[in-house]
Amino acid sequence: MPTACLEINPERRSVIVRTEDGKKLGELDLDDLAEIVEFRYATPWNVTKDSLEKVALVLEDLAYLARSGRELPEKEVLIDMLKKRKY
Repeated sequence: MPTACLEINPERRSVIVRTEDGKKLGELDLDDLAEIVEFRYATPWNVTKDSLEKVALVLEDLAYLARSGRELPEKEVLIDMLKKRKY
């Protein structure tokens, strides 16, 4: 069975599904993810989208730290940095 990977793109607030060789198979944006969560878990849309937008902001911050080229700190320190936006 071929494998695929998920690429999280915080800037576009989307998840891209790619094959091992990089071919794009599909993409889901924040609205798509909110719709799935709303239906699957009977969660109101406004709550779902708000939560996902917050997750997207955290992923954007994490991507910013990763692009800096520095090694990420240990997990507890990284979580504290992301919580307090200290970087």
